[in-house]
Amino acid sequence: MRRIVAVGAVLLVLLTACGGDDEASLEGTRWVLDSIDDGTSSVQVLEGTEPFLEFDGETVSGSDGCNSFNGGVTVGPDDAIAFGQMAGTMMACEEAITIQATAINAALAVVITFLVVGVLLTLSADDGTGLVYGAG
Repeated sequence: MRRIVAVGAVLLVLLTACGGDDEASLEGTRWVLDSIDDGTSSVQVLEGTEPFLEFDGETVSGSDGCNSFNGGVTVGPDDAIAFGQMAGTMMACEEAITIQATAINAALAVVITFLVVGVLLTLSADDGTGLVYGAG
């Protein structure tokens, strides 16, 4: 009986180790926003909203939790990224959601680098602000 338990434990460790190596790709992944970083603290996304990004070549589409948008994106060397002019809907939303959407759009306008580690995408600006997305 001990031998079966020991073999089972070894298999569990091996399966867990093998399953943790997956790294999502910038393109072809639906990136769901987890938090907004203002440079000193992180704020979680409001419950009931699902801001996201999807990259497809030189275009990006998504939602800020209130409105949908799409536009151009340039991914350069050394993890550089730049979002172009966005076109989007202009829905009216609750005040808290509008504040969150404004923060997301302001951050997207100034991010200059991206980093994908495992299933997390971090978009960062020079001033320490940024957005953290999870592969959804």
